[in-house]
Amino acid sequence: ETLSISLTNELRSPKLITFAPPADFTGLTGMVLNVSARFNEPLLASTLNGGFKVESPGPDDQFGTADDQVMAFTVATESSNRYVLNLQQPLPRAFYRVTALTNLTDLFGNRLLNPTNWIFAVRVPLQWVGGDGLWNDPTHWSEPRTPNRYDFVRITPSAPAIVSVDPGNSEFSIHDLISTQPFIINSRADFTIGTSADFYKR
Repeated sequence: ETLSISLTNELRSPKLITFAPPADFTGLTGMVLNVSARFNEPLLASTLNGGFKVESPGPDDQFGTADDQVMAFTVATESSNRYVLNLQQPLPRAFYRVTALTNLTDLFGNRLLNPTNWIFAVRVPLQWVGGDGLWNDPTHWSEPRTPNRYDFVRITPSAPAIVSVDPGNSEFSIHDLISTQPFIINSRADFTIGTSADFYKR
């Protein structure tokens, strides 16, 4: 008789199953985030530290430009196939791109077939400044810009204020909104809130 040995496990490449934070996650400054990746099988320990890359786009918030920054980290094994990337936390305000590289190798020497990356963000709450005004006026925000889909927006003036949406702008996207004062949205505006909106009446 001929002895047949299955080599299925040895011939397949490892696969990234889940990762954290999830793609497009936005957290607030001061939070300690779990940055991790889980694969369908254990990986060779000697390939872990060189198998991931964590980048920040720098002041311009655009990846692929001259001011991109590579972040320092170490990798620890949390379980047989889940790995934690230990960065200096809490992370400062920025976008972060984590990449699982093809030099990640399983116990049989098989490499990850394709690099996989995901982006998350850490943001400072963007606060409304002053009294009545237009949403799209940068001078009314705590940073000289208008909110975007990654922002936690806080409209909490000490006295009642009306925040109006300029009818010339039809679309606005933010991550989260808390308002304690009157807030008027122009009827022609399309307002998208990614997670939640809380309104309080004093």
